[in-house]
Amino acid sequence: MATAGDDIREIVLKSEISTPPLPEGDATVAGVHLGFGSRIGDTGWVTNGPVPSSGEAWARIAEAFPTTGLWPIEVEISFGPGMPLRPEELQPTDVSVVDNLVAAEVFERLWSETAFARVDGWPEAFPGLATADFAERPAPIGETAYDSYLLLVPVHRPADVPAVLGWTMPYATSGELSAVLRSWEDRFGWRLQSLSLGPMRVARGSMSLDDANEFKLLAEMVALGPEFMADLAPSELLAYGFDWAQPEFLFFSW
Repeated sequence: MATAGDDIREIVLKSEISTPPLPEGDATVAGVHLGFGSRIGDTGWVTNGPVPSSGEAWARIAEAFPTTGLWPIEVEISFGPGMPLRPEELQPTDVSVVDNLVAAEVFERLWSETAFARVDGWPEAFPGLATADFAERPAPIGETAYDSYLLLVPVHRPADVPAVLGWTMPYATSGELSAVLRSWEDRFGWRLQSLSLGPMRVARGSMSLDDANEFKLLAEMVALGPEFMADLAPSELLAYGFDWAQPEFLFFSW
């Protein structure tokens, strides 16, 4: 069982393609037929309609990421044919900005500025980043209850999607969100799978946490999604019984 301090190449998917080409016409990527789509400037390409068995399609395209440079995102809300996201609502950030951000500092700011959302029982100061043992690189999770649009974003690592795309959340910039996702990729191998106006879904693999680090990890999750989880005291979240040994989705909502 590896630890977060070991070589992370086995858990972090990266692509070295400098300028991945976006699909054109009736597109097929990694053997998955996606049909026709629409470009979102130079930052992405989205299918014109929901993709059948989109969870399975996401998994296949995600596995091919090192050779395509295109990270897939399931988009669950549509504003009309071919436009699950409104370009005017996106604010792309250069990844060099993300390079200069420190996830722990982002969490500390979020923790201090969203204290209004937390119930009693959480510490006044952010308790610090969690560390964990992981059994293996998380396998893509291809199970979803509905068909989603698929958005492909040219990036060097999945965590950079919010910054490159310009997808923001109420309490953090797109760059800060990418910094947090990079940290989760590096420490745990978590995979960004879905974005929409409300929830974000992250796929995780099996991992092992002692009590102290489970508390810290739950604090990280509460800091990022305060209106989703912070109405529960730490004891209630711990009693919820996250089965960290089993691959699962994690949902964040604002």
